Parts: sequence; C-alpha cells; structure tokens
Amino acid sequence: MIKIYPFRKNHLLQILRNWEESTGPADGTLGHYFRMNKAIGAKDRRWISETFYGLVRWMGLVDHFSARPLTSENRLEAYLNLDPSCHLEDPSIPAHVRLSFPKHFYSHLVSPP
Repeated sequence: MIKIYPFRKNHLLQILRNWEESTGPADGTLGHYFRMNKAIGAKDRRWISETFYGLVRWMGLVDHFSARPLTSENRLEAYLNLDPSCHLEDPSIPAHVRLSFPKHFYSHLVSPP
C-alpha cells in the first residue's frame, strides 16, 4: 500500500531518504534537492529546511523515541511529536542520547584523558 503524504512532508521525506543514501553533507543534499525542485515556494522551503536541520540535530534522541525499524517516516513522525527540551534532564535516557551527541565524543568531553 502506498502512503500519500501532504506536500511539505512528502518533500521532506524525499530529502531525508536522499541524505540517508548519500555520503555528502546535509546542506548539500538539501541544496541539491531545492535546485531540482524550484517549484517549492519560500514558505515551504523554510519549513522543510528548519524541520530537516532540527531532525538532523536531534537524530540521536529521535532514534531513541522512534518506532522500529528506523525509517525516514518513523524518524520524522518521532521528531514532529518530540520536544527535546523535555528530555534534557531525564535520567532514564543516557546523557549522550539526551544531547544527541556521539557516545565516544561525549565520553571524551566528560572525562578527558
């Protein structure tokens, strides 16, 4: 069964899929997509960009709350229903996950060699 998504969400999901398949930076994926889809208006571009960068920024926390398997759709749904600031002090979530920071980098910052 094919799901039909609203305009903005459809474009955002396509951008997320492209980014997950690429090895390039997020801004390059987003810029390329907008150049290939010039019909997307300014207000839609703004919402898509802000949502995309927010999701990328909080990916660790999003993955913690996302349904399995981790797909673009599940991640986006989790992000749209998530307020990261509500979980910054939650002791049941590992600190590096609460901050969406790679564990090995977090460990170096908390207890340097």
